[in-house]
Amino acid sequence: MAAIEIKPPLKDWTAPKWSEVIDRYPDHVAVKKDGNWVGFQDAWDDEVPPPRSTFSMGFGYMLLPRKHLQGFLARLGENARRVTVREIRVENHPEAFDAMLAEAGVEVKPPYARYVKGNRRRFLDENGQHHPSYILVKVTKGPMWWSLDDRARELIGDDDMVAWTQEGDYRKVRSGCVRRLIEQFEPLDRLEFRRLPDPPA
Repeated sequence: MAAIEIKPPLKDWTAPKWSEVIDRYPDHVAVKKDGNWVGFQDAWDDEVPPPRSTFSMGFGYMLLPRKHLQGFLARLGENARRVTVREIRVENHPEAFDAMLAEAGVEVKPPYARYVKGNRRRFLDENGQHHPSYILVKVTKGPMWWSLDDRARELIGDDDMVAWTQEGDYRKVRSGCVRRLIEQFEPLDRLEFRRLPDPPA
């Protein structure tokens, strides 16, 4: 079976009204069939449950845990080509994530040179900490730094805070918090972002 392209989220899903819904379903993708689902039930069993019909992001998409995606598509066989798969979080799709940052006017600095190769790179690869799933962020020095830093940590949240870095006082965070920072942190120009390397080819 040929690999199925996972498309970026629909632009509508990046609107704030969807944030709470999307955050309830980490590690899921949205699937849509060309037509209805009649005749596709053979692709589902105890190991590969059907997509959640209660999950509605509009446009006919339903929710499927990412871990079941390949099994689901394999059981569909030739019918898999009639299915569209999309990420529901922009953070899981490099082009969509970069577009979200660009639209917000956020400049993202390139990765540190020592993160691109050598021991630091091996550590990132071993832990799967790559762009766009992870990013570096900090509050730049200036007036009210302590209160702004407290606000940034509040928005990032404990679940998304990964580690302090030894370079530049950045925090390494899961990029799921970036949308919250862009929407709720003020002033946005006091935040500085830096990429991590892309995953190995």
